Amino acid sequence: MHEAITTTEAKAKALRPVAERLITFAKRGDVAARREVLKVVPDRDVVHKLFSELGPRFSERTGGYTRILKPGSARATAPPWPVSSSSTASRLERGGPGLGGRAGPVACSDILTRSLRSLAA
Repeated sequence: MHEAITTTEAKAKALRPVAERLITFAKRGDVAARREVLKVVPDRDVVHKLFSELGPRFSERTGGYTRILKPGSARATAPPWPVSSSSTASRLERGGPGLGGRAGPVACSDILTRSLRSLAA
């Protein structure tokens, strides 16, 4: 599974508050929070991963779970393609494709990839 998405800056900024709110619900971890998340994300596998992995990962953090990196343009005349990622990305790789020699994320919350991609379209 991927854990990073590449999209335009406007879509990444629109997805950030949704992802932050879902991770906050996952930190609570109760049944009511799970039902609130299921209203937005119908995929039960994604909700399970959100509550079993991402909620505990961010339990000590009070906010700022995601970040938007601006790796450069896809083409010279194209708009920039930011990468939305988790604030706790464990590894960074140098000079990946389309990154222009700058560091880019390798790990990111799966919730951004599988469920919010449909909101970005």
